[in-house]
Amino acid sequence: MKRLLYYTGWLSSGGAERQLIYTALAAEKKGYEVKIAIDNPVIHYEDMLKGGGIEILVACPRSITHRTLKRVAALSRIMKSYRLDVVHTFLRQSNLWKCCWRSFTAFQ
Repeated sequence: MKRLLYYTGWLSSGGAERQLIYTALAAEKKGYEVKIAIDNPVIHYEDMLKGGGIEILVACPRSITHRTLKRVAALSRIMKSYRLDVVHTFLRQSNLWKCCWRSFTAFQ
């Protein structure tokens, strides 16, 4: 089974966040093991995720979001511990963090 991680800064009430939830739920229905990593533990769409097997991981608590190395280290720990096959990021800031993270890891 393929393991997917969706990464974004938060799951507030925006449209991109809603699309992330729809995409994650669809992947789970297709048989993928899905996890969502966020920085800010505010989860507006928690009701949509109830009953599913999607785990929410807080990659980097709000208090250290400005510390690049700590964020990259937190994402690296998640990648190593779950042996992910695909990491998909949403929104510009998360894409930037993934680029930083990728430069420090062997993940493609």
